[in-house]
Amino acid sequence: AVPDIVFSGDNETYQGIIKYMADDSSTRFYKNDKGGVVSYKPYCIFATELMGFLELNPVAMVNFLTTVYGLKHYEYKLKNETISIENPYVMMCSASVPEWLTDQIKAKQFAAGYGRRSIIVCAEEEPHKWPTFTPEHELARIKCVERLKQIQNISGQMIVTPDAFAWFKNWYLTQRKPDDRFLRNWYSTIDMNLLKLATLTSISERDDKVVTLDHMKFVWGQLQEVEKQLPMVTERLGRSETIEPALDVKLILTHHGGQYPEKQLLMDTGRHFKSTQEQWYVMKWLRDTGQIKLVEDATTKIKWYVLTPQEKKEN
Repeated sequence: AVPDIVFSGDNETYQGIIKYMADDSSTRFYKNDKGGVVSYKPYCIFATELMGFLELNPVAMVNFLTTVYGLKHYEYKLKNETISIENPYVMMCSASVPEWLTDQIKAKQFAAGYGRRSIIVCAEEEPHKWPTFTPEHELARIKCVERLKQIQNISGQMIVTPDAFAWFKNWYLTQRKPDDRFLRNWYSTIDMNLLKLATLTSISERDDKVVTLDHMKFVWGQLQEVEKQLPMVTERLGRSETIEPALDVKLILTHHGGQYPEKQLLMDTGRHFKSTQEQWYVMKWLRDTGQIKLVEDATTKIKWYVLTPQEKKEN
């Protein structure tokens, strides 16, 4: 659809990205709603392994990605010169595992802006599916390519229908503030993410730049699904090293329908702890905080660990 688009390498430095974007060859153009020509500097990052992409300097790269986000003008000052970039547009789609991500992206970085600039989609496990490619799949691929070509000619201000605006206003004014400070940071810009995704959803299927109530509700449903799994990342941020084995305990319970015999669970998770004392303290903390509970079968007298209702995975 866009054969001349430029993609990043397998690993980069932020200085390398800045140098490329500052070069005239990276400039692209589009027409605004008034017919004027606007220049901008896009840079597309598709990293199958975020670990490999960031390995040269993770902290500096995350700081750069956070800073450049949404800027009309970006300046990078060197000792004897200043590099100026008009309308930088850096986008990234990448994959990682929660353990590595939360180890490399520090709690302060996440809270300072990276968390609210990202949509982090988590999954507990990878389902086993046999890959197929049918004629219907090929037709869908062709339609996607054609649509991507068409939308390059669409520009201008989006229009929100009255019922969609009324819904959004009520939704915005009644949003709760989560207790978790990392989720609260994500929520601070969730309205912007909702509007952006609603815009993309509209453009994917129509040319009139109209955002409808269906678009709003569809996107909000998607973001709620994302939020359900976010604790896989946020619970690891800024926490002690015992959070990993605590999450393992809950994961085992989840995979066994929300309950597991006490003795078997202690045996299966024992190797995750440094000592039996640490295991005892973590299990006690999980019970005291209401995340799990210990119950006894009245007939067999066997004790079971059970996930509390808010933790139990829905089938």
